[in-house]
Amino acid sequence: MDQAILVALVMLVCVLTMLVLGIPISISIGLASTIAMLFVLPFENAMGTAAQKVFTGVNSFSLLAIPFFHTGGEYHE
Repeated sequence: MDQAILVALVMLVCVLTMLVLGIPISISIGLASTIAMLFVLPFENAMGTAAQKVFTGVNSFSLLAIPFFHTGGEYHE
């Protein structure tokens, strides 16, 4: 079986199972992708890859502007 098909099946089954159990969509997608990555890569490589992807996704000027804009606002009572 091709790795792409295996990953797709694992993610689909995990997401659907977690959604049936009532777990929020964002958490179920994150856990399903982590589980699928562990099927394909060894543990050390999978966690290193996950950390790099999270940092790269957060390292965006647009996403960093949101909390700075929020904290830069004035506070009125």
